Amino acid sequence: MTDVSLRPLTTHKSRRHSHNTGVLECQTILQGRFRLNGLLGKGGFGEVYAGVTVSTGEEVAVKIAPNRKRHVLAHEADVMRSIQSAVGNADPPGIPTLKFFGHDGDNTILVMSVHGPSLEKLRSEMGRLSLKTVVMLGMEMIDRIQFFHSTGFIHRDIKPGNFLMGVGKHAHEVYLIDFGLSTRHSHSGAWHRGRPTASKFVGTSWFASLRTHQGYAQSRRDDLEQLVYSLIYLHRGKLPWTGLRHTDRTERTRAIAAAKENLSTAQICVCCPPQFEVLLTYVQKLKFDEIPRYEMCRNIIWSILHPSSAGPKPSLTYEWLTPERECETPKCVFPALRGSETKHGTKNDEVARNDSEAKKSLRRRMPTASSTSHTAGKG
Repeated sequence: MTDVSLRPLTTHKSRRHSHNTGVLECQTILQGRFRLNGLLGKGGFGEVYAGVTVSTGEEVAVKIAPNRKRHVLAHEADVMRSIQSAVGNADPPGIPTLKFFGHDGDNTILVMSVHGPSLEKLRSEMGRLSLKTVVMLGMEMIDRIQFFHSTGFIHRDIKPGNFLMGVGKHAHEVYLIDFGLSTRHSHSGAWHRGRPTASKFVGTSWFASLRTHQGYAQSRRDDLEQLVYSLIYLHRGKLPWTGLRHTDRTERTRAIAAAKENLSTAQICVCCPPQFEVLLTYVQKLKFDEIPRYEMCRNIIWSILHPSSAGPKPSLTYEWLTPERECETPKCVFPALRGSETKHGTKNDEVARNDSEAKKSLRRRMPTASSTSHTAGKG
């Protein structure tokens, strides 16, 4: 992520600014209302700090950007306001609450509720997550995406780094964040259904849908394809294209796009439960303005742990909340890609045969993509 130096803030208390890093130091007071306690991260827009509301002691997260980049935070604030107005006085389920948006001297600040670590951070610390945990997360992530879509928006940057775990009594909940790239369904290009737009790439190349790489306008189906790649990444700790070596960002994006186009869904989902491939195939076959069958998607993911929906549900306990991890390393690897850092082989015939048989059995029990045509609606 890009380091961003911020210009001095108008504060109600003396504060220091690191000349070496451009990072505001602790105890900075914004608007006389929010105290910064430490840097959480940096991005192309600016910086994110842990903070506290001075009058109440409530912990918050504070995004700060120079006024020349105000539009980025202004758009995110508008999305959050729209979501909050859609639910009235209640807190949006699994969405951070906007606390404040405005100016402070030469900078723009956005203050929101604070939550726990991102799924990317947890994966980084653990290497990869157990299948049970990934299934539990997948159920929560589908809920968040469905709710977000129901408010009229698509996210366009679904990835583990944009999901946070809750804290305290909400420790089992997953929160969707970062709405800077979000747009409304009706603004996502309904007039050019099925045609490439040749528009600028929007999203994160590792997790972007194949159609996004090809220049198509995004819709709800693309958020769900990004979700499948995220689940593979959390379970395997990597994706087939994460080892590609390209120092130039454009070349790297093109190489990732070529990998997604040339690899079969079975190769992309290698070493994963067959349900991952079933879900990937389903979302890739959705029409531009088709409403996804979210409940069916949840059933597909849930069937990984319990094939019979009538059976008892496993306890909702993530592995970082248990004393012992439940993770085993799969004994197979991704297919080889030209330009990757390490040479990957293919999984052995026995594993492939077992996966194929499991997939056939699963597909007999799941609705086909063609059977969802009656759910199509305007985006």
